[in-house]
Amino acid sequence: MKAIDTVIFDLDQTLLDKNKSLINFAFYQFEKFSLSRFIPNRNDFIEKFTELNHLVMPKEHVYEQLIGFFNIEKNLFEELLDDLNNNFHLYCIGFDGLHEMLASLTSQGYKLGIVTNGRDFYQRNKIKALGIADYFSDIVTSGSVHIKKPDHAIFQIALTNLKAISSCTVVVGDSMRADIVPAKELGMFTILKSKDTSSILPDAICDNLKEIPNLIKSLSVNEFIITKVSHLETDKLLRLVEESTSEGFRHLNRLVADYEAGTNKFDRDGEAFFIATIKGDIVGVCGLNQDPHAARKEAGRVRRLYVLPSVRRFGIGRLLMDSVIAEAKNHYQMLVLKTDNPNADVFYQSIGFSVMDDSENDTHFVELI
Repeated sequence: MKAIDTVIFDLDQTLLDKNKSLINFAFYQFEKFSLSRFIPNRNDFIEKFTELNHLVMPKEHVYEQLIGFFNIEKNLFEELLDDLNNNFHLYCIGFDGLHEMLASLTSQGYKLGIVTNGRDFYQRNKIKALGIADYFSDIVTSGSVHIKKPDHAIFQIALTNLKAISSCTVVVGDSMRADIVPAKELGMFTILKSKDTSSILPDAICDNLKEIPNLIKSLSVNEFIITKVSHLETDKLLRLVEESTSEGFRHLNRLVADYEAGTNKFDRDGEAFFIATIKGDIVGVCGLNQDPHAARKEAGRVRRLYVLPSVRRFGIGRLLMDSVIAEAKNHYQMLVLKTDNPNADVFYQSIGFSVMDDSENDTHFVELI
């Protein structure tokens, strides 16, 4: 496993605290243009301004809606819009730890880039106002290349400009759809900036920029081992069973019960069971069975995938699935599974599975030929 040497960041809500910046600017505009003439409560304007600017729409439409909603004089439209274009960056705020994190990564020799959706001058003004432009070897805006995330092409432009390869690159962003999913599909590592740590798709999740350098180091060190086992010591699954049960899952209880009863030992033709270990401790499992619902023996079924929450940030689920898929290709034409977990749905689609809408027994499938 080659070490990560390149980090590509999103801008808004990843490096730049967009919400606080919008509030700052709305407060300023309300005062500058004496909008109290039309809006008695300043907070109403700030709230609506922030709400509209979190939507994906041209800034012209933002002000058209604000003027219509608050009955602001229409002759203020151009002045308000020009003021935003020329001065918004002056009210931008970065997240805590921004400079410390970028300085740390730079001192360690990482190549840094930004891939951001937005007008080129507008995004670059924000980057300059934050005082971080000099940290980056490359900045790609959708406005300059006329391609928007999540299109793979905008990430590939950044990789080319940075002379980087996807397997040695990590993408840091706040959006599953625009940042994490396309980066995963291109084979890059991912760090989701979020308070919600429930997703199993990103390789790491954090909401504190200061944690990112250490997270990247952790991603670069392959401490875990994926092993195909012919005999499963179920007593070593106790921690996984307890943790999965506490999360509301019952499938590992079934795994242990079926294995000990001999009803499913993953030992028939075309079956296999894989474990992920760290320093000898089992931290993840996944099995491959013949599909009992298939009319012919041409489909395999993914069974009992689970990774401990404490190590769910390091791509172990993906590597377990890679092992299952590689094994399945030796025996089956198709691999199927069933899940009702929304996070699992996103994960499986990110690794190539499609949704199956017309089956009572399956929710996802992937063709293996």
